[in-house]
Amino acid sequence: MLEIGILEASGFSQLAISQLEEVGLVSFYKPGSMTVEQFISNKQILFVRLKYMLNQELLSQAKRLEFICSPTTGLNHIDLPFAKQRGIEIICLKDEVKFLKDIRATSEHTLGLILSLLRNYQRAFSNHLSLESRDDLKGFEVYDNRIGIIGYGRIGQLLSSYLKPLGAQCYFYDVQEKEEKHGAIRLSSPEQLIDQCNVIVLCASYEVDKEILISKELIDAMEGKYFINTSRGELVEEDYLIQKIKRGHFAGIALDVIQNETNLENADKFKGIDEKQNFIYTPHIGGASFTSMERTEVFITERFLRMIQTLNQ
Repeated sequence: MLEIGILEASGFSQLAISQLEEVGLVSFYKPGSMTVEQFISNKQILFVRLKYMLNQELLSQAKRLEFICSPTTGLNHIDLPFAKQRGIEIICLKDEVKFLKDIRATSEHTLGLILSLLRNYQRAFSNHLSLESRDDLKGFEVYDNRIGIIGYGRIGQLLSSYLKPLGAQCYFYDVQEKEEKHGAIRLSSPEQLIDQCNVIVLCASYEVDKEILISKELIDAMEGKYFINTSRGELVEEDYLIQKIKRGHFAGIALDVIQNETNLENADKFKGIDEKQNFIYTPHIGGASFTSMERTEVFITERFLRMIQTLNQ
C-alpha cells in the first residue's frame, strides 16, 4: 500500500482521511515523537499546509517521495526547482479558478483587517481602556473611502465585491489586463494607486522568482495611509517596512503574512512595535477557516486520487 504522510494533522478533514485510507496507509506527524526528516523518510505521498519549509535539505531525506499535496495557491513553502529535479509531482490549488471562486476565507479576513485598522480595533480591544478613551479611538468608515487593491485576481475581485455594497470607492492595479468589476476602476501603476487611495491592499499572487513588488519607494509613498498585506511577505521590502512601522509612518498596517514565516526568528523582528501604533499581525490565518480548509483538503485529495487512478490504468 501507498505510504501517505500528513505533516499537519490537527483539524485535517476526516472525509479526506477516509478517502486516503482506501488507497494507502495514512500516518500523522507528531512533533516530539520523531523528527520531520524521520517521518518523511519512507513516505511516497506527503500532505502539507504552511508550517514546514520543504527545502532541499528536508526533501533530500524523502527518498521515496512521489507527490506533495498542498491545499494552497502559493507554494513558497516548497523548493519547487528541487522537487522538479527529483521528479516529485506537486498537487495544489493554483489555477483552480472554478473551484476557488467559492473559497472566501482570505477575502473575508482581508475585509476584517480593513475594518479593524479604520476603527482602531487593536487598541480598542485592550482591556485597560475605559469609556474616557472613546474620543481617542475615533476612526473612519469604509463608506466613501478610497481603497486600492494591488493584484486583482480571485481574492482582489471578491474583496471589491464586498466593499462595493459598503459604499467604498475601489481602484485596482494588476500586471495583467483585468476587467473592471464590482465598480472598481483600473489604474495604470502602483504609484498612481497609492497616490489616489487612502487604503492600500496587497492581494497579488506570488511566484518564487518574482521581484519585490512593494519597494522602499512605494512604502515611502504610503505615509499617513493604511496598508494591508494578505498576499505573501516576500513581495514587500520587509526590513524597511518594519523601520517605517516603528517610526509611525502608517495610519495603520495589518499583515497576515511575513517573509520566511516558517522561521520563528523572523517573526521576532516585529516584536517591540509600540502598542500605540495601529498595527495588527495575524499569523497567516487568512485562509484558515474550518469551511475553507475542509473543502480544499477534500478537493486536493480527490485530485490526487484521480491522478493515481489515471496512472494505474
